[in-house]
Amino acid sequence: MEKAPIIKNDKEYKKYVLDKINEFNTNGKKTVVYFCDTYFPCIDGVIVVLDNYAEQLAKFYNVVVVAPCHKKMIAKQDNYLVIGSKSLFFKFVNYDLAFPGCDGFLKKALKLLKIDLIHAHSPFSMGKLAAKLAKKRGVPFVMTMHSQYKKDFAKFVKSKAIVNAMAKGVAKVFDKATEVWTMHHMTADILRSYGYTAESFFFMPNACNMQVPADREKLVADFNKMYGLDNDMPVFMFLGRIVKQKNVFFIVDALKILDGDGLDFRMYFIGSGPDEEELKKYVKNLGLEEKIAVVGRIDDRELQSKYYQRSNLFLFPSKYDMSSIVQIEAALHQTPGVYIKGAVTTGTITDRVNGYLSDDDVNAYAKTILEALQNKSELEEISQNAFKDLYVTYEMLGERAHERYEYLMENNKKK
Repeated sequence: MEKAPIIKNDKEYKKYVLDKINEFNTNGKKTVVYFCDTYFPCIDGVIVVLDNYAEQLAKFYNVVVVAPCHKKMIAKQDNYLVIGSKSLFFKFVNYDLAFPGCDGFLKKALKLLKIDLIHAHSPFSMGKLAAKLAKKRGVPFVMTMHSQYKKDFAKFVKSKAIVNAMAKGVAKVFDKATEVWTMHHMTADILRSYGYTAESFFFMPNACNMQVPADREKLVADFNKMYGLDNDMPVFMFLGRIVKQKNVFFIVDALKILDGDGLDFRMYFIGSGPDEEELKKYVKNLGLEEKIAVVGRIDDRELQSKYYQRSNLFLFPSKYDMSSIVQIEAALHQTPGVYIKGAVTTGTITDRVNGYLSDDDVNAYAKTILEALQNKSELEEISQNAFKDLYVTYEMLGERAHERYEYLMENNKKK
């Protein structure tokens, strides 16, 4: 994914926006508008999904993304138009809060823009604006369920009653959608638990934009050379934000058990986050710094591929994620994951078929890892199945989304 240039949302850019709107209104193509409460230069799974949808659907439609500016800056894209909203950056959550109701230019731009379908990727200020605009224009309104919002709320609000009320507010926004897209039945159940009643689901898996390696053996050889390893050394990895919610300390505790049993291995945590330094200290205090490395954020996709391809197992005991893109990236490299039974992120995983499921216990997790290493023929079969079952590209999703959008727009005409 190429990084878009971050430029000032100034008069020159606003003129560019108005010129593009005029072009879109007159070129004979339908226009799809995406709304989201987060966007570049911030990075998270929702932003990656949104960007890839926009890139793929731009092959068929005029595509517009409406999202918060970041400190009065906006990411200018080549293949689709981005319209920024006034916002404030809140450092403690590392996100921008949009205030579209206070943005005169945004109101003007949306008033001028012809719209055929609206798709929101969040249920907050931008999602509410999307719902209101879709109703006003009489166009299909799609929403995607990305996150376990209740868990997000609980990090900052201690009152269960308030958290439940906030979750109900989220459900009300989703209830306004023509259709809710989500990854699988377990993510749908989460939304139902918030109070969603419409029951209009369309299942769309997540995908990844990494390519199948042309030479898997070279990636393995390069990695071994980088770390001075041989092919017999068991290697594990985690890639994602380094936050306690993703159970990263749980991984270390399980590996401490394996270390105590005499297993030699190497574990690599890839990513950054608020708990990164604490994780490093935890590893050191347990005397595991020779076996476990917290390597930080890696943006180089080829280098990421080396970690994925060399790893025997992808350790992902998160009970926070819904359906993580890194699961798919690991599967692309034929690296099966080890997950926690009942976690939402296991919605596409069948135990000992395309991944491993463990009880929510460090001893059980350690045992599952060891059993996977000991049964090499089963591990090889599961590795192949992970690739066959879980690998999905955004090109595939783009075609499917196009078909669904056409269906929704045609169905809307009949009403």
